[in-house]
Amino acid sequence: MKVLCWTVLLSLGFCGLLFSHPPVDIETKVSGTQIDITVNHPVGDPNTHYIDKIEVFLNGIKVSEQSFKQQDGNFQKTTVTVPSLKKGDAVEVSANCNRFGNLRKSTAV
Repeated sequence: MKVLCWTVLLSLGFCGLLFSHPPVDIETKVSGTQIDITVNHPVGDPNTHYIDKIEVFLNGIKVSEQSFKQQDGNFQKTTVTVPSLKKGDAVEVSANCNRFGNLRKSTAV
């Protein structure tokens, strides 16, 4: 009986992971000191499965962190202004799924 209970509990846990996934892609568009960020994260219900955090790093130093409670459809979008952003800087964006996984993407300005 104990084995059956553990099997059921583990199966339910793995099923949750099967329907959870990290973001698919992060697109960044830099214009002056502004960074437009679009995180591609297709989900069935963006009210319960969404990107809950986006962090922006400039030359390895965190300059922005935003939290979310849902996403718009299959994308999470935001804009970050970084006054010290200049040509040659390295920008890294990290997006975290509220259920499972994250994705990091780097770009040079």
